[in-house]
Amino acid sequence: MPRGTRRLPEVCVSRLATADLILHGGDLVALRVLRELESLGSVITVHGNVDDAEVRTALPGVRELEAGERGSDWSVTAARRAAGWRV
Repeated sequence: MPRGTRRLPEVCVSRLATADLILHGGDLVALRVLRELESLGSVITVHGNVDDAEVRTALPGVRELEAGERGSDWSVTAARRAAGWRV
């Protein structure tokens, strides 16, 4: 999401509005960006390393999602790598 008064291009907004689900990888920066995305549809996201304290409090650092019949069709884990974190 562009910073300041800049906005996402309308073509992006229209695509997000028709999506079944918006997956965001973090770095929303401010809670207002999350709220704007949520106004377009269902959002699953994690906080990132440049997010302000309000975003970091509102969102987890790791999310897991399973979809499909009985959760067997696919799964996604979103996690932001923190300083010193090792896999």
